Amino acid sequence: MISGLMEIPGFAVSADIDLLRQEIDNYRKSLGITDQIITKLCEDEENPALEAAWELIFYDNGIHSILRQTAMELDPEDLIDFAKKVPILGGGISFPATCSALKFVLQELSEMALRYVSRDLTECESLGSISGDSNSLTGSCDNITFSDYDSQ
Repeated sequence: MISGLMEIPGFAVSADIDLLRQEIDNYRKSLGITDQIITKLCEDEENPALEAAWELIFYDNGIHSILRQTAMELDPEDLIDFAKKVPILGGGISFPATCSALKFVLQELSEMALRYVSRDLTECESLGSISGDSNSLTGSCDNITFSDYDSQ
């Protein structure tokens, strides 16, 4: 695979797609989002289209669609602000579109991670209520003190 700036068909946006994919993969790893977690969340939320969309983003040309969308949604005032802050980069709308695309993906993956963790916490709470003690998950840690660790 060749890395480097590539024109996004139909738009005046250039981006290093391989670099963007690597960055998105870093987001996934940092947040602990695996394909299995995405599948589980999409099944739980009864949203198979969302799983297909993420597959396109991670493994196909879905990142092109996100770049096109962010390029279309950029506010002209934002472009002026980008130009003032980062005049040396130039590139028209490529840099702001790339930043917006990565911000979008990071935000969506973060929300997905929070939904997954919340789902797990809800399952843990329900397990505590099954045992008859709603504080059983936290109660088992209540008696631990730092002196318990100092003696080891």
